[in-house]
Amino acid sequence: MSDLRVGELLEPAMTRTIAMFTGSVSVLTDRLQPAITQTAATTHQAAKLIGAFLTPAAVLALVFGVWRLGLDLGWTENFPIATGLFSHWLVWIGAAIGLRMTGTLLNRPSPSNSERNKATEAR
Repeated sequence: MSDLRVGELLEPAMTRTIAMFTGSVSVLTDRLQPAITQTAATTHQAAKLIGAFLTPAAVLALVFGVWRLGLDLGWTENFPIATGLFSHWLVWIGAAIGLRMTGTLLNRPSPSNSERNKATEAR
């Protein structure tokens, strides 16, 4: 009886399969790259727009927090939210800090391609 080696039979099939998918992935990547680049640019612009609106929202939350703190200290009257989670000044000031930090993260400049390449080479 002859010995049948499975590895020798499967190796040419695997090589052909890998070669077939390698070529098609490259073509697919070349076709999709402009759409991916445009989507990334649009997403970056949307993040900057949202970040621009978060700064005024943070100021408004801070104003509500100071207003509620003033009510607790007896300096102001009639805070519009009398009960519930948002009736506490700590929640408003915490929200202001969170909104401002998120806005700062969204508005930071994106690294350029040369900076990305340097970071990749450093790894």
